[in-house]
Amino acid sequence: MIRVLILGSGSIVPTRKRFATSIYIDSGSHKILLDCGPGTIDKMRTTNINPWSIDSLLVTHFHIDHISDLLPLLKLRAYSEKGEIVAEPPSLRIYGPKGLIEFLKYTIDQNIFLRYLKDKIGYHRYVEIYEMGQDDVKENGRIKIYSKRARHELGLNYRLEIDDKIIVFSGDTAFDTSIANFAKDADLLIHECSYPKTLLVGEHTSEEDLAQVIMLARPKRLLITHLYPAWTGLEGELVRKSSEIYKCRIYIAHDLLDISL
Repeated sequence: MIRVLILGSGSIVPTRKRFATSIYIDSGSHKILLDCGPGTIDKMRTTNINPWSIDSLLVTHFHIDHISDLLPLLKLRAYSEKGEIVAEPPSLRIYGPKGLIEFLKYTIDQNIFLRYLKDKIGYHRYVEIYEMGQDDVKENGRIKIYSKRARHELGLNYRLEIDDKIIVFSGDTAFDTSIANFAKDADLLIHECSYPKTLLVGEHTSEEDLAQVIMLARPKRLLITHLYPAWTGLEGELVRKSSEIYKCRIYIAHDLLDISL
């Protein structure tokens, strides 16, 4: 069984049910975060997920609603659960788009206010960095990680093959039919739907766009996430519009939604 727990299902604008982006995946042998937006660590605390147990973090892009808890995660790994500095912190693999190394260099290594994470904490000792791009593949134990460029600033889509299950995460993206091939027959397609069509702005996906993607991808289950406040109270309409062409089991994400595959 694979557990998928939604830690953050919204945008940078908080609502009662949703804020920012982060998804926890527990396959038994691996514990993974998809993005690490604000509030991720606190929600892990309230759901009894041990942040020291995370072995891989997959970053879709560098916007703060997807990555702002990265630095706290790096720092806490240097301590024990009792708050003591440890000689050998648990290792953490970070996968991300091209530019991840440079992002960490400017955010931490060359930042006079935060470079103590390098000079004193020594995060490089226990962090492995993997930049990914179009059609890249990385293997990590029993998991294969595939990446494809998203239609969003420096963004990636990810496909995870875990044992006999396939999970695909769109990250933030404008309408892009190429993700349909990437997500073909996925056990779970996690796809953003930021705004209704009439309010769509930026490089994001609407409910009409999403209906086209799932018609082509034909996933077994669909999890709709990254919902801005415009969708509050209209979740039923989102399900109806998304399933007009192709029927599958649909979940509308809210923070702390727990799914088993």
